[in-house]
Amino acid sequence: MKSMQLPLHDIVEASEVSWWPLAWGWWALILLFLSTIIFIAYYWTKRYLRLRAKRAALVQINHSGNSLSELNLLTKRAALAYFPRQQIAPLQGRAWFEFMVQQMPAKRQAAFSAQLEGWQDALYRPQQNQEIEAYRSIMKEWVRYALPPGHPKEAKGV
Repeated sequence: MKSMQLPLHDIVEASEVSWWPLAWGWWALILLFLSTIIFIAYYWTKRYLRLRAKRAALVQINHSGNSLSELNLLTKRAALAYFPRQQIAPLQGRAWFEFMVQQMPAKRQAAFSAQLEGWQDALYRPQQNQEIEAYRSIMKEWVRYALPPGHPKEAKGV
């Protein structure tokens, strides 16, 4: 017997599945991912720029000279970065003190007011270094918790 060969073609292997073009679900996922990255970058950039004056004020208060009037001036300058000049510039004495207390979070207002009570009198008498350091920490606390206005009032390490 003679072997008979059947007239068959060779087996054609299927080509590999290509990644391109992507299915619409992948495009939606890529778009969602990129949108999220852009939103986060925009939010953090805006936050960084908004808190720039606050960071600068904290550095200046840390490196300021040894006078309460200079601390007061730096604190007022920090407030001017976030509030209108017409609101801040005329504030002096008791009005400035009350403004500072009002800007603190509600649960910190009483303690802050008690700490700051002798501050107005201390501006006009010779100060000791420990008194200046105490008021320096009070002013740093105010900048940390009261600025910027209209945002969550608890500081998060800024």
